[in-house]
Amino acid sequence: MAEEKKKGYPKIAQANWFGLRDKLKQRVPGEISASYVASAMGMAEGSARANVVSPLKALGIVSEDSKPTELAYDWRDDSKYPEVCEKIIESIYPQELQDLFHTPDAQMPSCQM
Repeated sequence: MAEEKKKGYPKIAQANWFGLRDKLKQRVPGEISASYVASAMGMAEGSARANVVSPLKALGIVSEDSKPTELAYDWRDDSKYPEVCEKIIESIYPQELQDLFHTPDAQMPSCQM
């Protein structure tokens, strides 16, 4: 019997999430490429591609051709930010995770062995 592949969910380090959001508040580039993210965040291009650009595409902030989406413009807007986060959560994450971590102060379980 084949082992079922576990589904991962997009995640971005907090420093990269807010650092890039701050950059987009200043000016939204025509393309949010690995090169752009690497330069903006002071990281290697491969790391930027895997750890920032790829999740941003999965979240709908960046299109498959690396262009900022309408969601990207709303994501950088402080007045629309909570609404954007809610939209992302509802469209990407399953209901069981939404039920488990339904408040901003919800604690992630620790992994102890």
